[in-house]
Amino acid sequence: MDILYKRGFAVDQRVDAVINSANGFLLLGTSGAGRIRKKSQRLTPGERKEYAALLDKLPKCIKNDYLRVYREQRWTPTYAQLGCLRILVNKRVKEFRRGDAVLQEAWSKTDRRPVIHAVGMSYKLRIHDSSRLKATPATLASALRKALRLADSRGAKSIALPLMCARPTYGVGPKESLRITRSVLRGCKAKNINKAIVCFDNSITIDYLKRVLG
Repeated sequence: MDILYKRGFAVDQRVDAVINSANGFLLLGTSGAGRIRKKSQRLTPGERKEYAALLDKLPKCIKNDYLRVYREQRWTPTYAQLGCLRILVNKRVKEFRRGDAVLQEAWSKTDRRPVIHAVGMSYKLRIHDSSRLKATPATLASALRKALRLADSRGAKSIALPLMCARPTYGVGPKESLRITRSVLRGCKAKNINKAIVCFDNSITIDYLKRVLG
């Protein structure tokens, strides 16, 4: 497998499948996940009603966290986030565990590439607040391995992924994240994937890219 390193967002690369660094509730936040949310379409009136109805079907702590984060950040829910809610409701799970990966078939009405959410870190939710459940080397490696298997099963020949959970507050720094990413990619026995683009998409990882990889 050829491994390339680029500054930018995974979803902006010309590849067959995109891997997203996700949390267990598939709330699309910042960095690469935020780019996915922003590249997707605004909700129609009917979709806004479905979005609200899906939130009502989730545990109250998850619903409150979605509403709180979107209100505080002044974000607008898009079709990509609606798709994430559909997954949570249809899977009948309260959350995906760290180390899991889940396929999202529909995140855009114009871009048909699959997005695969690799859950390296997550949050412990309460009714009115949350605390971070940090990634570990084991959860990061597990999530990435499962995401690669999903991409390969879809026949993807090329993938793009961010340097995942590469902030100290998320559990692993960029050096450890890159080590794990390289190890998993090099050990991948995919039938189809022959190219992986590792993306550096925030100030911490971009700075690391400049210092270490040139």
